[in-house]
Amino acid sequence: MDPTMGGPPQGIRNSIAELERLGIRNEAVCCDAPDAAWLGKDSFPVHALGPGKYGFAYTPKLGPWLEENLPRFDAVIVHGLWLWPSVCAVRAVARERRRRLKDQETKRLRGEEAEQRILSHGLGKINADKSERLAADRTEGNAAGPVTRAGGGLSAETTDGEDAVATYPLSPQVSGLSPLRQQLRCFVMPHGMLDPWFQRDKSRRVKAVRNWFYWWLVERGVVNSADALLFTCQQELELARTTFGGYRPKREINVGYGIAEPPAFEPKMREAFAARCPDLHGRPYLLFMSRVHPKKGVDLLVRAYARIAREHGARSREHGATERAETGGLRPEVGAELQVSGFTPQVSDVPDLVIAGPGWESDYGREVRGLIDEANRTARAEAGDLRPEVSETADGVDAAATKSGNSAPIHAVAMLSGDAKWGALYGCEAFVLPSHQENFGIAVVEALACGKPVLISDQVNIWREIAEDGAGLVEEDTEEGVEKLLRKFLSTQRDEGGSASAQSDYGVTRGGPRECYLKRFAIGPAAAKLGDALRLNK
Repeated sequence: MDPTMGGPPQGIRNSIAELERLGIRNEAVCCDAPDAAWLGKDSFPVHALGPGKYGFAYTPKLGPWLEENLPRFDAVIVHGLWLWPSVCAVRAVARERRRRLKDQETKRLRGEEAEQRILSHGLGKINADKSERLAADRTEGNAAGPVTRAGGGLSAETTDGEDAVATYPLSPQVSGLSPLRQQLRCFVMPHGMLDPWFQRDKSRRVKAVRNWFYWWLVERGVVNSADALLFTCQQELELARTTFGGYRPKREINVGYGIAEPPAFEPKMREAFAARCPDLHGRPYLLFMSRVHPKKGVDLLVRAYARIAREHGARSREHGATERAETGGLRPEVGAELQVSGFTPQVSDVPDLVIAGPGWESDYGREVRGLIDEANRTARAEAGDLRPEVSETADGVDAAATKSGNSAPIHAVAMLSGDAKWGALYGCEAFVLPSHQENFGIAVVEALACGKPVLISDQVNIWREIAEDGAGLVEEDTEEGVEKLLRKFLSTQRDEGGSASAQSDYGVTRGGPRECYLKRFAIGPAAAKLGDALRLNK
């Protein structure tokens, strides 16, 4: 449940808050440190049992916790696969089900014994209301009150203060209740972990072999034993069917993935983001906000952006030289920050690029940092060394700082949250996510909710919905595809005089992002679908 782990923890938090309004209470048990700084900030109980071990999230505390606490619950959702918690939870659910069935059988036998004791006194006739009248009272020999089957048990209707016969609830088979509703229900939500990309990507060959064996030995049983698999979108559901043999879930349910309404924009949000990215100086920017991870295609984005920025920078310098010759060296009055930034203030200029998220300390993060440094050095050199060398920010991420207050065009920022996050989303020209595999993309939908167009790859599983609603642009998850994506968007800015969300030639329509969010990804409808799934309603 660590917020830095990406979308699933945030998605769980979104759904729990809305399910509470529907009368469904939730608790979370996870393999996080019990002294984590983020604990205690949620509105629901989070039981952190300690970090898992062996790269398998193994903790010996999980089994006993489930054994003790599962009797309190009606349903369990296992979030994610390929780790110990999924195996442990399914096994614990099976044990709890056996215990409940045993209890039900015990109660059934007790009910039959109670019925037999009553009938042993002798039966009279069957009344018109189909109740059974005792033949004689134990003391007087008179007829007793009618014995009825009420609420699944036997009871005696009493009048005039007569004692009632003790009642026992009968088993579902006797009472007519569905056995399924008496059992602990178990669901698995893969969160994209059954996507075939994980088996086919060349960088994951060893892991793919490991997963193949693990699937047939363990995970197949987890998936097929669940009452249902819950998916965040239709694309995820369909892709899951193509990855492994022996995939035979009892049910597949597309419950969707709702995002809560973002907070209304306030100036403090812009200020909070400016404090985290001080070298931006109010210039327009594209925003990448996700984990810095190979799956996210960040390296493709940096390379494609750098190439386009160099091209546009050369055009701007040529245009500026011509303009200075024609005007005797006088430049039009524009913002001083734009004049000294290395770009002339043309509508066709490339906005800066902000890359925000956790993961900079990883090997891949350092690789991306190297690409950013190279791109910024090239930009500074081509701008006549107006751009300075980078320095360290307070959060340890490279950012440009200069004596004149200017910066390079690509900004690396640590993970954003709270007002800084919303300030970044509300202020961007567009949101960019060129992932090689993305189960849903919570940040994508948050950008839509803020009314911002999204530039995504066709490996983001909600790309069809976004394209159909004119809420963004979609291309392949290659360097060429990302470059095409950026060029299309820059064309929309140029054609519409700089308005990022009003262009329709490439599929982005005015108001499309916000409308798409309200129609497809609002939290209310998604939570209602999840609530129905938990109750196993059709």
